[in-house]
Amino acid sequence: STNAALTGIVNDTSSAVVPGALVTLQNVQTGVQLTATTNEAGVYNFPSIQPGKYRVAAEKAGFKKYVYNDVTLE
Repeated sequence: STNAALTGIVNDTSSAVVPGALVTLQNVQTGVQLTATTNEAGVYNFPSIQPGKYRVAAEKAGFKKYVYNDVTLE
């Protein structure tokens, strides 16, 4: 089987990057959760994950938690 990958950047409302943010990736079908922390450029990376439907959440103290629902990875 082939795995999927997900990479992104966490930005605040002024488009500045947010280093040190916790990003949680949850498979909505299996409940499995993975976590990553953004680097100094605000980048997070999940290099090898099972294809499916996911919820992606980003949070850091002092910022509002942001959630993307229904992210499909193939």
